[in-house]
Amino acid sequence: MSPKSPYVWGEIAKLGRENQFTKNDVPIVLNLYQHLLNEFALSPNYLPSLVSDFLSASEFKSQRGKLYGQLFVKLDAKKRPDLILTAVQDFAHAEINDKNEAGALKVLCGIALLYYEEASRIAPVLNLIEQIAAKNQNVYGNEITEFYTQFISLVLKKNKLPSAYRLDMLKRAESCFKKYDQPVMQESVRKEILILQQEKSK
Repeated sequence: MSPKSPYVWGEIAKLGRENQFTKNDVPIVLNLYQHLLNEFALSPNYLPSLVSDFLSASEFKSQRGKLYGQLFVKLDAKKRPDLILTAVQDFAHAEINDKNEAGALKVLCGIALLYYEEASRIAPVLNLIEQIAAKNQNVYGNEITEFYTQFISLVLKKNKLPSAYRLDMLKRAESCFKKYDQPVMQESVRKEILILQQEKSK
């Protein structure tokens, strides 16, 4: 009755946030979810918050990764990495609430590697990655060091990135490698930091 109205959709999404959906509602709500993505495909600003409420319901726990993946595809098509980086945090918090830290960490790392050039928006995603890993260092230590190894490699290859951002990311990686006892990688990153600092001082 009110297509493209974020207020009407907000009332429906609120039912998800309040966990009022039942198993019998799932097929109907999944159909509504597809309508939601399509209705706001051309103006996606409302999508992250609406999807976050929709899919916070426990009934979607097993399908949340796939459903958020559909959202990421829509947002990428509109060249909106800013919205993707917002939405992936909502996804991660929902997964953490459902005791799926491993799933949250995997998707966060994947998105961060895809959108590493978003210098002004990537920090909250990296913070969340580090917070999850810090809760269980024995389990996630290898995963986060592997992530930062790949992440820093991408950042260093992109010379057009702001030097302040590159330096900040190098310092993050050095701190990570120190925390997770990776002295070889820590020393490698420290050398890159010194090179970048010397370039800035010229």
